[in-house]
Amino acid sequence: TYTGATANDRNVTTNNKYISAITLADATDGSGGLATNYQLPVSLNSSNAPVTITAKSLTITADARSTTYGTQLVLGTTAYTQVGLESVDSISGITLKHGSNTTVPATQFAGTYTNEIIASAATGSGLGNYSITYLPNTLTVNKYVISINAPSVTKAYNGNLTYTCLLYTSDAADE
Repeated sequence: TYTGATANDRNVTTNNKYISAITLADATDGSGGLATNYQLPVSLNSSNAPVTITAKSLTITADARSTTYGTQLVLGTTAYTQVGLESVDSISGITLKHGSNTTVPATQFAGTYTNEIIASAATGSGLGNYSITYLPNTLTVNKYVISINAPSVTKAYNGNLTYTCLLYTSDAADE
């Protein structure tokens, strides 16, 4: 058996990788094999000690986001979670879009937009070592709460429950 095998390169995309260091150990399967009975090649290379490193799965999920009607939302490049990234690698940012835009416009109608925040195009170091899956998430546009300041009205009784207000003010985002 052996322990402590080290490859000459850790990257999936590098060609001709090989074991550059290895330590032999005594057998642990009861066969009695002793490490002292074996000698490693003087020179390890891609012919006598080849290594294949395959891509690891990495999942990047856009964060669910919310805004209020009348307020634009810049999606940015850092609102995501990831699963599977090794500590030697990093993600410096991703592209987040709603439709084809990186900003949700202030005029986006109120509602819930399931899976409409799309993550793509991660940048960073070591990402060539991964098979990346991007998952979308939900955008929620909340209704804008308006305040109305109705004028004081004096009305003579006429049997109706309504009156017409000709003057009002509002702080509505879009009147």
